[in-house]
Amino acid sequence: MKKVLILALALMMGGVSATMSAQTKEYTKQQKAFEKEAEKTAKKQAKELKKQKWEYTGVLPLEMALKNFYLETTDFGGTKQGIEHEVVAQTVSAGEKALLLNAQSIYAQEVQAMLGADLANSTNSDNERAFEEYIARVAAKVKHEFQGDIRRVILLKKRTDNGKQWTLRAYFIVDADSGRLRAKRIAEEVERNNGAIDSIHDKVFGEEK
Repeated sequence: MKKVLILALALMMGGVSATMSAQTKEYTKQQKAFEKEAEKTAKKQAKELKKQKWEYTGVLPLEMALKNFYLETTDFGGTKQGIEHEVVAQTVSAGEKALLLNAQSIYAQEVQAMLGADLANSTNSDNERAFEEYIARVAAKVKHEFQGDIRRVILLKKRTDNGKQWTLRAYFIVDADSGRLRAKRIAEEVERNNGAIDSIHDKVFGEEK
């Protein structure tokens, strides 16, 4: 009987091992396909950007930087969101700031939607001052984490045709999973305190909906 049980257990473990091995092989196959596609896309994009005379001063070669960017995004098997944005500015410094603000604005809309998905639009509080302090505290925490969700990985620049301004293009990686987790956590905090999505939104994004 003992031998039968051992044999049955061995067969079960063998089946589990075979399943895991098959899953690992499939995952590896998918990752290789994503890497091949990312490399192909990056090569084509880099060629086009050079043709358009974009200046790039990153540490990695442009083609490799683009490939790494794509592989981090969900379209190529990654877990992050990619944002590409372009602006025209008087100086490179001003353009860089505008690019970041625009990327944050795009992401802010998504965060707003996540925060507002399950929350009430109004609230009552017996202690208005305590409630306002709570809102300010949560808003500051959200804003701090919000800024850390966006990371610039590539910056391109070139002079405009008149030579007086700069056109800048940036590629940002957004940690959307972090945003979703934060939104869920903040939503739970707010629900425990009777809601107030409008107040939080105004504090976090500095404007009315």
